[in-house]
Amino acid sequence: MADKKSQEERENLKKKRREEERKLIDILKYKRSCVRLAPTLPTEEDVQEKIQTFLKEILNIAREDAAQREFAEIRGSQLKLYARGEAALYRARVENAWLKTNHVKERFCRASEGLAMTYETYNFLILAEGASHESRANFFAGDVQGL
Repeated sequence: MADKKSQEERENLKKKRREEERKLIDILKYKRSCVRLAPTLPTEEDVQEKIQTFLKEILNIAREDAAQREFAEIRGSQLKLYARGEAALYRARVENAWLKTNHVKERFCRASEGLAMTYETYNFLILAEGASHESRANFFAGDVQGL
């Protein structure tokens, strides 16, 4: 009985491993097809320029503190607005601050996704021997806007 259960467990593990291997193979095939379907691979300089652009965007977003200041001002004026019976104005200002913050969050997500995709493109260039590991290491050793 125990032998039969252990054999079933081994079979289940084999099936899971085969499924995982199939998934990995499918991912590799998909990435290959993407590279093949691309009209041309970008040059190393193009990729580096894109990475710098996305990094600058992320740094600019991180340095903006207008939303924090605005929210602090709104929270500071809460008691005055409630005392004057302007709770609706307070709520409108909070919602406006939330919308602005949400927009900043979306910008940050788009820039970070773009950076991740550009980094993957850089890896493809290295695999295609369009760039070297040393040049990538030298590029990442440099700084963008002091970082």
